[in-house]
Amino acid sequence: MWEDYLKLLSDLYPALPNNFSEKFRKILPTITPPSKFFFYNEYKIDNLLQGDIIGPIQFHEYDDDKQKKLKVDAIILSNTCDLMRKKRILLAPAIPFLESKFSDKNFINILKKNIIFEKFYLPQHNNNTPYVIDFSRIFNLSREEINKKINSKEILRKLSLSKEGYYFFGLKLTVYLLRPETSDIKRESNKLK
Repeated sequence: MWEDYLKLLSDLYPALPNNFSEKFRKILPTITPPSKFFFYNEYKIDNLLQGDIIGPIQFHEYDDDKQKKLKVDAIILSNTCDLMRKKRILLAPAIPFLESKFSDKNFINILKKNIIFEKFYLPQHNNNTPYVIDFSRIFNLSREEINKKINSKEILRKLSLSKEGYYFFGLKLTVYLLRPETSDIKRESNKLK
């Protein structure tokens, strides 16, 4: 029984095959979504969904023991069913992307093609600015506080992802958090008897 469990875990984790990261990185520059609307839904479902962008939200960040308070939009990372029952909701900052703030055109191109695993570029939609989601700055807030501010219109749902946008978001998040470790990392099994 224990061996079956270990086999199941080794088949499941990491969630991606060993060379997936390299293949993904190579294919990303060649992918051009059919339109900028590829990522978004025009309709709004009443409940919040994983992948929705909401804001503005008070975001606290610590740098060199100094706290910065920022108002940001954020993408919901928590699973949709958890949004109705868990006390805390996971979010990542959705930072407006302004090309004029960057002088390195190669970096802009790489960012827009979503080659950087910890960043998720979302193109402009209607009146919204393009966003860069920063998965390296994940934070959480109470569900109660978010719902209260949504009801009072202090926080708005800015965008909802389409099915294709949601799958791409899930793929980016999986590659960032669960890609296989490099071959120089050797984890030993703790074989219990």
